[in-house]
Formats: sequence, structure tokens, C-alpha cells
Amino acid sequence: MDSHTIGVRKKKVESVHPLSTKELESSDPWELYIYAIKAPATKAKYCQRLRAFLDFLGYDQGSLEDKARAFAAKARGDSNSFETDSC
Repeated sequence: MDSHTIGVRKKKVESVHPLSTKELESSDPWELYIYAIKAPATKAKYCQRLRAFLDFLGYDQGSLEDKARAFAAKARGDSNSFETDSC
């Protein structure tokens, strides 16, 4: 090692997504959303923003989880409706 190189230990990187591909594809959209956000502060802020977005779209009844699942179900059924209805 020369004088300009700083010693860095390499860590073994574990899989970011321990769930299988099949589990990720068939999982609940809300669970996937929450699973993807690790930092508690980020999770709180993203949930706040998601709630505001879903309220804006008219999903104002039920819990945030219920609103998100209803939005995902509608988006899967007819993605074109969001292009015209939301704007």
C-alpha cells in the first residue's frame, strides 16, 4: 500500500431483497412499499406524502394501507384511467 492509499475493509454485501422473485411479484403492494423503505424517518415522510397523494385522488376513506391497496388494484385494472382522471 502506498502513502496515498487509505486502507478500506471490504464488507460482504448481503442480498438487498431476501424475498424470492415469485414472492416479490405476488406480494401485497403495501407490504412491498413498506419493505423497500428502511430508514424510519424516510418511511414516515413517504407515508405522509402518499397519504396526501391518495387523498388528492379521492381515496379519503379507510387507513393508508387500505387506500394504497385500492389505488394499486385500480391501477392494475385500468392504467389508462389514471392518465385522464388524475390530471
